[in-house]
Amino acid sequence: MSYSKGEGLQVMTEALGDWELELLKPKEERKSVRLFAEEHKIPFTTFQSHITPDDSKRIKLGNGVGRKPTIGPEQQAIIVDVLVRKDRGNQGVGVGGALDILEQMCPEKTRLQLDQSLRRTVRPAHAARMTNPVAAQATTTKRTAITPAQQWRYHKVIIGAMLVGGARRVPPFQLTHSRVVHFLPSSSTKSSTSCASSTRRSLAKVGAAPVSKT
Repeated sequence: MSYSKGEGLQVMTEALGDWELELLKPKEERKSVRLFAEEHKIPFTTFQSHITPDDSKRIKLGNGVGRKPTIGPEQQAIIVDVLVRKDRGNQGVGVGGALDILEQMCPEKTRLQLDQSLRRTVRPAHAARMTNPVAAQATTTKRTAITPAQQWRYHKVIIGAMLVGGARRVPPFQLTHSRVVHFLPSSSTKSSTSCASSTRRSLAKVGAAPVSKT
């Protein structure tokens, strides 16, 4: 178990707090370090390295042993959040764009160091939020170029058609691209009634009640 993050960090934090209270007791009533570590289910040497009076040997709470990562935990959280938000805003970037951002965050690191840390540390540690770089499909470029204003106009058209068709009980978020039929006039009907007919067919795809003919 790692005592520098997650559940291990919480265990170590509570143990160090209890140890400070233990030191307030008279010396003859204190527990030994070994017994105290066993009671808190922490390896003796690990706990001892966190409470040793020698500053040069003491491990600071939250720091792990061994080589420190090129991109620290806080910086990792920031870069992942930035990349996710840019992607959701239709401004996603690839590895090169991510490295450009990291160079601004960590100017003391080389681009090679940041590239290796991004691939070996950041992406595996945040696999739940990040994916491997993927090539954009031919239709993706135009689809992701849609602006929020265009999206809003699209939803206004859909909502308006639903209200006309009496589908007030069908929430807009149930409509998906694959389930909505384009509002095109039918060649077998007159132009004056084609829009209403196509509206009925479209709304029928989501279970809405058809418009009564007048």
